[in-house]
Amino acid sequence: MKILSSIPNLITAANLMCGVFGIKFLMDTFAGGCLESNLNSIKKAACFVIVGAFLDLFDGLLARILKVDSKIGKYLDSLADLITFGVLPSFILYSLSTFGLQMFYAKSLNNFEIIKLGPLLLPIFTAYRLARFNTINDSEYFTGLSSTAVGIFTSLLAIMSGNKNSKVLQGIILDPYIILFLSLFLSLLMVSNVKFFSLKFKTLSPKDNYFRYIIILTFIILSSIYYINGLMISLCLYIFLGILNELWRILCQFLG
Repeated sequence: MKILSSIPNLITAANLMCGVFGIKFLMDTFAGGCLESNLNSIKKAACFVIVGAFLDLFDGLLARILKVDSKIGKYLDSLADLITFGVLPSFILYSLSTFGLQMFYAKSLNNFEIIKLGPLLLPIFTAYRLARFNTINDSEYFTGLSSTAVGIFTSLLAIMSGNKNSKVLQGIILDPYIILFLSLFLSLLMVSNVKFFSLKFKTLSPKDNYFRYIIILTFIILSSIYYINGLMISLCLYIFLGILNELWRILCQFLG
């Protein structure tokens, strides 16, 4: 029984290690090397975010199935999420912004140094978002965009930044101003009161999770057709529908 009770926490610890290893790969980007090599290191770090997200999906579910969920597991999960979906994504954006500055603003680099610090706000908002999550008991909706979604969004951006077939797309992703805007936008979404449908499974029952299965199936279909672009489209739709639903709710309240 003790072994079974440790399995969910081991999965959470693996999620935490994904964040640690991702940060290690980012450290390699500042050890020198060409732009292409550094972007590859960032893409490797981004892959650890995606693996961590996969693990994050199952640790809580497994704990509930085995009936071994605990306060330790709950707090450990939040700490792991802070590293993998808060600290690591912030440094991914910081790295992308740094290379964007070198590519587009090399002649006046010192005048733009403060811009690349914007992504470092992300862990602060992530910590608040996770602390608030632990005080809210709502299994159907997230209040504010989940840190996992932010981490996945950031990792997909990093992977797409290495797209050699589209210099325009690469230029947009690496633009420091766009990275600054996205950092602030995602940070504010996390601590907002916007309701996003929760993808956390309490059981595997289709009856209780039909909408979750539909969302995941949509992700799979779009990603199988459009690959990374399909995942990004799916995630953007998820975020857009959450915001749209909140605007509709506010409008309905205003109209009485």
